[in-house]
Amino acid sequence: MVKAFKNAIRRRRERSREALLQRLEGELDGIYDLIFQMCGDGVHSLQLLERVLRRCMTLSKRERYERYLRLWAFGVTVDCLRRAYPRFLAERTADQTVPFEFLTMDDKLIFFLHDRARLSYEEIAAIMNCPIGTVRSRIFRARE
Repeated sequence: MVKAFKNAIRRRRERSREALLQRLEGELDGIYDLIFQMCGDGVHSLQLLERVLRRCMTLSKRERYERYLRLWAFGVTVDCLRRAYPRFLAERTADQTVPFEFLTMDDKLIFFLHDRARLSYEEIAAIMNCPIGTVRSRIFRARE
């Protein structure tokens, strides 16, 4: 009886993981593009995308994401980028260039979320936990 119950729970978890991956499938290109624009390195970007997907799987057990899947997925991506980006900068070789190296990490994130992912100012402000005015000023500064 206990074994059947455990198997049922395992099957339910697998179905929920598959459902999450199917729902995220439309956002994967945008997420990878954001990661690639931040890092400029294909191998590192793929590793970070895998980390984002694992984090999405973990967080999907605790958080409600159904209504705002796109914002939730980009929020998880931004969180993973904030953790991995300093390590990426420290490990890169001298011949590797970083796009928009003169901008801070948050400025780059806001610029690429607006320019590449086509998110609105309000959505970016929700993801980055900052006021809309800050988002607008950072986009303006990045375009200069």
